[in-house]
Amino acid sequence: MLFRSEVAIGCSLNRSDWNILNTLNNNPVISNKEIAEEVSLSVEGVRSSLQKMYRLLNVKTARNQRIALVIEAIRLSNNS
Repeated sequence: MLFRSEVAIGCSLNRSDWNILNTLNNNPVISNKEIAEEVSLSVEGVRSSLQKMYRLLNVKTARNQRIALVIEAIRLSNNS
């Protein structure tokens, strides 16, 4: 679903990042622990991946950061 936006961010995201984004798209209030279980990563790996994506997609808001991340990825995908 979100894979077209890879072009817009220079292919900087790996498969785990995309799995996390798609998981968040389906459930933006899911915990890091639940994401880790769903995408087969450690909780620290999920946290690190999210931080990278916030930086790459320029998501600076502290409130509803995950939702902002998904919205930005979808926006980029639609503009690709």
